[in-house]
Amino acid sequence: MLAFSAIAVLALNASGLNAAAREVAPRQLPTDMTTVRVFMTDGVTAAQLGYMRALLVNSPRVARFAYLDERQALEDYRHMRSRHRAIGPSGVRPLFRVRLNHDGDVFGFISEVQTIDGFSDVYSEVLNSRAQHCRPEAADLEVFIAVGTTPDQVASIGASLRADSSIAVIRSISPAHALRTYKCLTRGSPDSSILSRGDLPASFRIVVASHQDFAALAERLRALPGVDAVTQLRAMTARVSI
Repeated sequence: MLAFSAIAVLALNASGLNAAAREVAPRQLPTDMTTVRVFMTDGVTAAQLGYMRALLVNSPRVARFAYLDERQALEDYRHMRSRHRAIGPSGVRPLFRVRLNHDGDVFGFISEVQTIDGFSDVYSEVLNSRAQHCRPEAADLEVFIAVGTTPDQVASIGASLRADSSIAVIRSISPAHALRTYKCLTRGSPDSSILSRGDLPASFRIVVASHQDFAALAERLRALPGVDAVTQLRAMTARVSI
């Protein structure tokens, strides 16, 4: 079984490289042609922007992309806010608009970019729609189990989650269920056929209790023995990992 963080690497290596993606001016990649927005952190450095550009140029999932500095990003944010009231202040950070080769590439692409220093978050209407269809049950966080974790350790993680007053609902996700979700999210992409059930980790999807700090809870859960990663699902769906 692969750790969650290795899934995107396997998919990337198996799909092969395409011609280099082309960077264009923002006006050449308007909103209605953008698959995903990649927001960078406040104070992102030139080197970090360079790392992200290198990934975008070399990713087999990317057709073309455009960089927006703070001023251009503010205009983009104002345009999006008129249509999406839930989008937060991340819209005023520097960002990249990205057009992917296939809508089904969006899940694997986000798994790639979140490994780059200077990455903040993403917004994708495509992933938002697919997530609602492929994973209709409400969830705020997903806790992925590390490779080699024993059944007793998994049970201990589950017990820790159930004992945490910050968590309202817990749902156990098997590798088979994870594979069905993955194939649904990546439908239409070469990524959809390259993983099997043994490549995906078990996990727990949780609903956070009211008035709890998602980020603080996620950090606490990452420290549990046997936990490989914690993904904030509600943030991904509202702003726009499985």
